[in-house]
Amino acid sequence: MDTPAQDHPLAARVARLEREIRLMKRIGGVVFGAAALVGLTAQFGPPPRVLEAERFVLRSARGPVLGAFELGALGQPQLRLQTRDSAVSATLGVDGITGSTLRLDSDHGGSVLELDAATGTGTYATLRLRGRHREGWAELSWRPDAIGAVAALSLSSGEKSPGLTMATDDSGALVLSPYGALGGHKIIPVR
Repeated sequence: MDTPAQDHPLAARVARLEREIRLMKRIGGVVFGAAALVGLTAQFGPPPRVLEAERFVLRSARGPVLGAFELGALGQPQLRLQTRDSAVSATLGVDGITGSTLRLDSDHGGSVLELDAATGTGTYATLRLRGRHREGWAELSWRPDAIGAVAALSLSSGEKSPGLTMATDDSGALVLSPYGALGGHKIIPVR
């Protein structure tokens, strides 16, 4: 005995599956279309904003300036931070003359710690410690020379007083010389 297609359980199941597949295709098309629309909108959205200035200032709620990202006297970028009373400050900067500099000051020109570094033909590294109002300093520096590298420790009790430099020469001997002088006296051979 033959039954019509709609009465057959298999035909009803196939018809239901076909309806579900058509529904899934419609939902998939809507989801794909929405995703494509979001992608195109993001691609052609507004360009990123650029904020330009010669100086950005960090100011507390009470008014004193606590820091700045600015251009220094020679047009080099620098980041400067300080306490409310400006007694202690830190500056990080770069320029075309000395390379990179980190400077920590205290007590309005008092003790100072400086770290300088440069690369290229004037490659060097220097760590400098200064006393209150530059009344003496110690400097540890490194620079390459024709044969290898020179490491020096220089000491002075003030800007107008003589200093002393200790370094090694080409043979590895320790050399003592007045600060800034050429030559010096070999005192300890180091091998």
